[in-house]
Formats: sequence, C-alpha cells, structure tokens
Amino acid sequence: MDSEREERLNAFAARHGIIADRWELIGQGRNFLVLAAGDVVARVIRSGEACAGYLHPRAKLTREAEGLRIAARLGLNAPRLIALTRPEDGLDAMLTTRVRGTSAFRWEQAEHVRALLEQLNRLHAEEVTAKTAEEALARFQATHWMWIEDAFLLRLRNGADAQRLYAILEEIYALWIVQAQRALDMLGQTRFCRVHGDLNAKNLTVDGRGQVWILDWENTRVDWVLEDCWDMMLHSGRRPELLMPFLESRGIRSPDVAKLLSRIIDPLLEVGWTRGAPDALEHLEADGVSSQLVAALRDCMRRAR
Repeated sequence: MDSEREERLNAFAARHGIIADRWELIGQGRNFLVLAAGDVVARVIRSGEACAGYLHPRAKLTREAEGLRIAARLGLNAPRLIALTRPEDGLDAMLTTRVRGTSAFRWEQAEHVRALLEQLNRLHAEEVTAKTAEEALARFQATHWMWIEDAFLLRLRNGADAQRLYAILEEIYALWIVQAQRALDMLGQTRFCRVHGDLNAKNLTVDGRGQVWILDWENTRVDWVLEDCWDMMLHSGRRPELLMPFLESRGIRSPDVAKLLSRIIDPLLEVGWTRGAPDALEHLEADGVSSQLVAALRDCMRRAR
C-alpha cells in the first residue's frame, strides 16, 4: 500500500480512536489487503486494479459489514465491526476487531464441528421468508453458475478453447443440477435464511475455550438454508457423516440424504479452484459425468494454462 493510502487509512482509524504506529500485512486476496495493528484489522480494497469476480469489491465490503452487524446482534463468535469508510475518506476500507485463535479449525475433530454447528443454527434460525422449491432452485442455480464463471474466469477470457470450455461447463452443470433437484425434492428444504457462504477452514478459528469463531463474512447473503451445508461438504473432503448433526437439527434423520448431499457438491467449482487437479477431475466421474466429458474438460484446462 502506498504512503498516501496509508496516510488516509491512519486518518480514518484515528477518527475512530485508533492510533496505529504500523500496519502489518497479515493476508491478501485478488481485491483486498488485510492489515493489522494491535487488536484492530483493516480490510482495504486494492487501488487501481480491475475487479475480479462477479461482485464488485466495494459491494463485498459493504456486505461483510452487514454480516458482521447481524452476527453481533445474534451474539455469534465473529469479529466486531468498528467502522466502514465513506466516499469522502478517499479509500474503501473496513476496520474490525482482531480475532486471535489459539488453534486451527479441523474438520476431523468432532468438537470443532459441533461448536461450528451451534453457531450456524443460531445464524440460520433468522428466517427471512418462505419460497417455493422452484424459486429456491432457480436462485441456487443462478448463484452457482456465477461462481463457476468466476472460478474459470481467466480461462474463459484468455484460453484458446474458451468457447469449447464454456459449452463443456454448461453440459456438466446441467447434469449436476438434476442431482440438486433430487436433493431438493427429498429434503423439502425451501426455506431461505441468512448464510455465511464461505465455510472453509481458513475462515474458522478456535479459541482457548474451544469456541469456534467465524471470519470473513464477505459472502454472507440470504440464500437457501442448505447452502452452508454444501460449503461444509466441499471444504471438509466430502464427509457426509459431518452433515448428520446439521440435518438432524432440522428434523432430517436419513443417512441417505447426507450421502446424496455429499455427491452433489458442485464439482466444477472444485476443478476451477484447483486448476484442474487430478483428484477434482476424478470427482466429476464419481458424480456421474461421462469419461468423455471429463477428458474434454481436462484437455481444455491443459490448453488454457
């Protein structure tokens, strides 16, 4: 971050009673720098870079601030929002408290998963409105297709076989949606609620009391209640047994449902995020995608590198 933007950040922080001698870089993404000074974290949008992804970084920042306000109101373990910049501040940034976990979140530790589910049950309990199954699925499809385009963004823009790749993605996605519809029919879960939207282990930490803290709320939104369920499956290595407490708390006690859910995680996201890793491509075949389609996708991914 250049000196002018750092000066603006310091001025913004000072207006909220925070005097920072030095900002330490503790993380970064395509659009953000994450800085820390003592017990305060600043999330700052990078300057002068093209927007990456389907949602503008400023919109993500605003949405994360909204999510943190909701988390505070519900008493969830999450950073506390201190302030969000305004246009006159000269930069897009957000200040929050810093969460210092004492250990990493591990999906294989049952106590970690139980503590996370306690937090999610409180978040999901805030029902927004009831929707029909068709409306729920339509929203689910639209959201996930945007994520797929985001995961394959550079290859779709720059790859020599971009048009062919797009056609393959659409065909595989159509097959996956059939399975999603089956799950929706079996579960009858059409309720919309607030979801976190990115439950990977990097966004979870555990304190000294064994309490799980949920970080990075930029993807929070109102969505289908089982959206966080898919997220857990994707990031935990497809372990359906993790879902049973989640499902049982919603009155669903069939192990068959958990197995079905474990098979309809969007495999295309996995392929896109891992840049065509062999394991991710094998998951496509395990999910019923023909070997010919998988081979065609593998070839496109290889050419686009």
